[in-house]
Amino acid sequence: MSLFFNAPPTFISGLALASWDGVGAEFLLVGGGGTGSTGVGGGGGGAGGMVVGSNQTLLTNTTYSIVIGAGGDDGNTGTEENGENSTFSFNTLVATGGGRGVQNSHGQSGGSGAGGTSGYNIGNKSGGSSTQATYSGLNNITGYGNSGGTGPQYATNSGYFGGGGGGAAGSGGSGSSGSRRGGLGGAGRQWLVDGQYYAGGGGGSAYIGNSDSGTVAANSGDGGIGGGGNGATRNSNTPSISATAGTPNTGGGGGGRHGVGTGGGSGVFKIWVPVVDYTNYVVGSELTEGASQQVTYGGIDGTLITITASSGTTTNTIMFR
Repeated sequence: MSLFFNAPPTFISGLALASWDGVGAEFLLVGGGGTGSTGVGGGGGGAGGMVVGSNQTLLTNTTYSIVIGAGGDDGNTGTEENGENSTFSFNTLVATGGGRGVQNSHGQSGGSGAGGTSGYNIGNKSGGSSTQATYSGLNNITGYGNSGGTGPQYATNSGYFGGGGGGAAGSGGSGSSGSRRGGLGGAGRQWLVDGQYYAGGGGGSAYIGNSDSGTVAANSGDGGIGGGGNGATRNSNTPSISATAGTPNTGGGGGGRHGVGTGGGSGVFKIWVPVVDYTNYVVGSELTEGASQQVTYGGIDGTLITITASSGTTTNTIMFR
């Protein structure tokens, strides 16, 4: 018996049917977050792009390819990286990897753009723009991404304050010499099926050297809700606060640092099927399936399947039966 999105699950002898006709799927696809900038006044990494599909019809007994994008490298080599793309072959969807912060330069563009770096005698450095496709031509499928914030030029007796990386629900904040703050990471967006937030931008760093000390302390930008890493803070003659990386499986951007960059969080794919205890699907061996959950969404009981990368950027398949 077919199970439709607007109908409750069908039971036989108290057991739910574990078959599915492909109707009524909800899915989430997030790219890997970008690395936060290396160097003094680092900008936060941009979040991976976020693609949401609602009430979609998939084909059963059909192989779909899934790629889970890795987050940008943690910068131990002294280089920053954009996050890697996540893809879903259904409608050829791409969640673009987040932009990387770059020392003494503008933030790079990506799913969401990275924050610009604050530097000495280099002028203001703008954040990167979003290159995430919006998919406005597809029904009930939307892509999200935003730009990073500006890193202001070093100001005498102030310091260095990087811009925040963009997130799926908002742009990154600009660093401020006046208030001695790094830019906030752009907010991530909530996926209504599980109530969690994804694709938050990394916060910009704040740095005050010995020659710029004063009565107002520096404060870095917090990462955006949805896995964005916090920027680093350094005030003269006080212990530094380290930056944090983007959270794995959220696509969050890494926080801006004073030394090497901070890595972005890996991407994720989630799909909700309007069938209780649905198990009749096959996942390729290179992908890691998180524990499936029974989740009620829109008044309908269903099964939430979570797919992450086992390591790095991973490609494989899923088939629904």
